Amino acid sequence: KKDIENVKNEELDPYKILNIPVRQYRYNEDNIPVDGKLEDLYIGLVAEEVEKEYPIAAEYTEDGQVEMWNIKMLFPALLKIVQDQQKEIEALKEQINNKAVN
Repeated sequence: KKDIENVKNEELDPYKILNIPVRQYRYNEDNIPVDGKLEDLYIGLVAEEVEKEYPIAAEYTEDGQVEMWNIKMLFPALLKIVQDQQKEIEALKEQINNKAVN
């Protein structure tokens, strides 16, 4: 890896993933996972919705149709958001503790 730095490219903004809806669904008959059944209910993301909100995480077929989303792009974005939230939680705890002492 080279050119390593904090995320500053708008296209990579992790907070865009917060707009991706989390859905529940069943697979079509021709697309059931190997270990699944037609009636199984799943939770996940819809590739077209990922493409709309965070296109860098969309994967495409050879003819350019969105097919899947890429966990290798979504996971680091999510981790960045969790890290930022943890810093905010710690700062708020400190504020609360400081007010309790005074």
